Amino acid sequence: MNFVIQKFFIFINIQYKFRAVLLVLCFIFSINTFAFTPTDSPVKPMSPRQYEDLEKASAKLHAEAQKLFESQNYWESARNLIILLDFNNNYSRIDEVLFTLGDCLYEIGLYEGSKKIFKYLVKKFISSDQLPRALLGLQRIEYDSENLIKCIDFYKVITRGSPSQEILDCSRYYAGLSFYKLNDYNNAIDILSQISKSNSYYAFGQYTCGLSYLRLKKVRKAVDTLNGILRIAIVNDEIRSIVDETHLTLGYIYYELGYYEHSWHQFSAVSSKHTNYRDALLSAGWAATKLQDYERAIKPLTQLVSFQQEDEKTQEGFFLLGQCYLKLGLYDDALKIYEFLVNILPNRELVPVIIQQVGSSIAQEEKKIEKIKMDLLVLETKLLNLIQLSPDMDTPLYLQQEKEGITLTRNNLLTQIQTERKSFEQFSMQIKDMKEKIQIKKERQDWRAFAEYGKSRAMFLKRTESQN
Repeated sequence: MNFVIQKFFIFINIQYKFRAVLLVLCFIFSINTFAFTPTDSPVKPMSPRQYEDLEKASAKLHAEAQKLFESQNYWESARNLIILLDFNNNYSRIDEVLFTLGDCLYEIGLYEGSKKIFKYLVKKFISSDQLPRALLGLQRIEYDSENLIKCIDFYKVITRGSPSQEILDCSRYYAGLSFYKLNDYNNAIDILSQISKSNSYYAFGQYTCGLSYLRLKKVRKAVDTLNGILRIAIVNDEIRSIVDETHLTLGYIYYELGYYEHSWHQFSAVSSKHTNYRDALLSAGWAATKLQDYERAIKPLTQLVSFQQEDEKTQEGFFLLGQCYLKLGLYDDALKIYEFLVNILPNRELVPVIIQQVGSSIAQEEKKIEKIKMDLLVLETKLLNLIQLSPDMDTPLYLQQEKEGITLTRNNLLTQIQTERKSFEQFSMQIKDMKEKIQIKKERQDWRAFAEYGKSRAMFLKRTESQN
């Protein structure tokens, strides 16, 4: 086996030893970097046997990367693909390698790196059968980046070609969502309604169609469309999730229309694994209360407050549970509920102070996020010329010997990026949480007073009952 192939396998072994660092080795790519060659003179052409050996080794690594991608091990898949790019840029299926690598970056959430790869693929492999998939990848990135007009433009480009039905349906989905966000509900319905029933996006497209009909005040059409989703067979967690969300949405619609029994059944149908299951429990409690069926309301409300999360949903659940106990004459139980609320809710005069403190914390966290954004920008810029996409067989030896140093620098930068990215996500979540809490505290400044009133009323009714 020739020197290039030997170095190929040696490099793979080294990469596995540094697995933890290389999990993030797929952020931004550049077409101008150093290629590794064993001499400072032009490389001699490989013999057919040598080329065949290198092709087989590349195919094996490619297959392993694809398997990792399909099992959702995106970091490891990207690592193998980058190794392949570093050592055999003339691999016969290099367009597939580039597409899968771009897809890995997209799934990880590194949209700029993914966008760069897809653009390179579209530009350099104009005749590749991966071209429609790369265009779809670019369309998805524009949608996720809120560039909705560009997302729709990519849809138009894709439809002018000869894409497969699957790609066309996926493109319709993102275009339809874009029209929906642009408040163009008729176009959203028109495009989303064309998605094939066999496509995995069909249920999601129908859900957005239902919301579009609601926006157009076509309630009957909206209800019919959403009910159609409930007839879809639940074959995976994604379908289960959209069916649960449909139950929840239908529950809200029926509730607003005054059909509380229908509303109750929809809220009760939401599975316990759904992200908004606690919303469904609270809403079921409200629907039963509207029906004056307080015994029925107690079950979902008790389940809600048993989650041991002292947040706004729990507080509202306790309030409603206390009201149900009062209506049922269970004054001791109602008294315990209201005493608990009095203990956890702040006095009205303290709420402005709390709001001010939270507002100050939000300002500090936003400054940290801005700094992290700048740090990430600097790190990304440093990475632009550290990973190759295009082969350069005439690189002098003294530059080839810098390969190890470049790799080490790249790994260090990517480790920093991973750390900064985690900090960015953490601070972003904290800010979102604090903003939601500050808004709710503004809206619920008098809740302690309501709890005290509920406590007094429970004590009065209990006293009256005992006297009788």
